[in-house]
Amino acid sequence: MKRLVIMALLLFIITTAVGQSMKNNLFYGFWPGNIPYVGTSLLNFSSGAPTNLPITTPMGFTMANGFMNDSTGNILFYSNGVFLFNSQNTNIAGCDSICLEDNYYLDTLSIKDGLPISQLFFVIPKPGNNSHFYYMFQLSYNISINSQGPWLNFHLIDMDGDNGHGENVSCNHQVIYDTLTDGFLTGVKHANGRDWWIICNKAYTNLYYKVLVTPDTMIVSSQKIGPVMDSIEYTGQSNFSNDGKWYARADANGGIVIMQFDRCTGQFFNVLHDTISKMGCGGVGFSPNNKRLYVSTWLDLYQYNLEDTINMLANKIKVAHTDSMILPVAHNI
Repeated sequence: MKRLVIMALLLFIITTAVGQSMKNNLFYGFWPGNIPYVGTSLLNFSSGAPTNLPITTPMGFTMANGFMNDSTGNILFYSNGVFLFNSQNTNIAGCDSICLEDNYYLDTLSIKDGLPISQLFFVIPKPGNNSHFYYMFQLSYNISINSQGPWLNFHLIDMDGDNGHGENVSCNHQVIYDTLTDGFLTGVKHANGRDWWIICNKAYTNLYYKVLVTPDTMIVSSQKIGPVMDSIEYTGQSNFSNDGKWYARADANGGIVIMQFDRCTGQFFNVLHDTISKMGCGGVGFSPNNKRLYVSTWLDLYQYNLEDTINMLANKIKVAHTDSMILPVAHNI
């Protein structure tokens, strides 16, 4: 049982960091500094089961984590929300920093930290035949302009640039200018198998922004649906099922919203809303066969049967509960 909870929390970390377009590698951890037992590591999933590997990079990850692998699983680029690095662990050409609020973040944080926001990124290959181009969507802040929340930007990265190490040819290009929710940025492929839907939320509302990314343009639409989700900073997650037919969003205040999604039209429908006492982190993940939804809290793991559309909420199952050891000893850090 405890293993199930650990796996659910691991799923929360992985899908929060990288979205659905990056499967093989995940950076995590803080820059080690003078503390020998804290450092940046790499989770590799090439063999199916995760392998933990220590790596050497000057970049640390508080929560923000976005990157892209090539088709064979090699890392192309990665970011902690402040800087964007290539596979050589140096700034990618074309943009010294992807952080808009230089006077705030770059003075108070550093390359060793990164931004404390989960699901800050969603990275996809550019639709069409330009296989060396990638879009990195990012929730971006400029505190001096907008103190209420981020808006949505993208970076266009050309992996043929800088002798194959990549170049940011469009840095912080604005897509949506509004007060968006911290994190919860996700996406899913269009039913045509080429285009993408990118999903984010307007803060403290039930409005969902949808960006249709095609080979030639980006089309922004929105839809009000379901309850108002009053999220807490640092908590919560949104995710799509593997077949793209289900969307779930969970956070400590708002509970769990489960909706069906039409990948042709981009419309949500059939909303379900559930609450769980002491929600905590609010991680969500779908089973590989798209029949079950798993929601993790600080202490428990719940299962929803997606085939039971009538009584799904009433028949949810608590499938695991942690023991008394929630966190490891901090070693007086």
